[in-house]
Amino acid sequence: YLEYIFQDPFSCKYREIAVTGSIGSGKTTFCATGAAYDLCKLLHLKDPQGTFGLLTSKPIVLACINTTKALAQASLYNTLIEWCNESPFFSSQQSQVLHVDKRKRRDLFPHKINIMNASQGRQALGLDVFGAVLSELNFQGAHIKDQAVQNYTQISHRMESRFQRGGGLITPGRLWLDSSKSDETGWLEQHMKAIQNDPDCLLICKAIWEIKERAGNREYSGEKFLVFIGDQNRDPMILEGPQSSIGIPSDLIIKVPVEYRRHFERSLVGSIQNLGGYSTW
Repeated sequence: YLEYIFQDPFSCKYREIAVTGSIGSGKTTFCATGAAYDLCKLLHLKDPQGTFGLLTSKPIVLACINTTKALAQASLYNTLIEWCNESPFFSSQQSQVLHVDKRKRRDLFPHKINIMNASQGRQALGLDVFGAVLSELNFQGAHIKDQAVQNYTQISHRMESRFQRGGGLITPGRLWLDSSKSDETGWLEQHMKAIQNDPDCLLICKAIWEIKERAGNREYSGEKFLVFIGDQNRDPMILEGPQSSIGIPSDLIIKVPVEYRRHFERSLVGSIQNLGGYSTW
């Protein structure tokens, strides 16, 4: 998918990539990798602020946002910092930043380019945000009302106001949105429906068996059983027998490898969300 998104080193037609589906499928790692590539390309510019008409005194940041600041640091920020410390390219960029005053926190990269972690978009107030990873959007809001929509709106508007030139968004980064599945009322579920026909947005959703089989981490027998994921009027159920699927739309039926049957029998709704990567009513 990353090769599909970045078909050449100089351009990318997508401004938003929304990744959802099963747990353990690498959603956050995927978004972090894409954001790191955006950061790499930005660091190749001789004068980022001059290129985009920004003030040289203000930092350009990649924002990592999660439900809490601690989660943002643990799941995203620390991963990116670790990668930057281990990467020859990013390490060489960090070495170019001089310690003018050791009592003050230095910039991570030249040209005041930094990575920040936050739980609220307003924590990026006054910063030039070129890209962001917004994680677990379906579960933001436990502590702050409308946290997901506020974070998305504030960060996307900040990117547009800084990098929109001549009617087009030319930011060197993009919005990476990820979350595990919840119910159909989850914020990312609603947002993906709203942008599903937008050519500037890419939606990715995979079941855990699709990921593991493609990666060569697990082999399956090929035998499958049918599961109805439910709708507004009917509860989810395992479909038994040749007549059980009559009257049920095919897009509400998933074919699950028999290796996962006991999980679905023990916790049907949880397995549909966490393993199948589907929302439920």
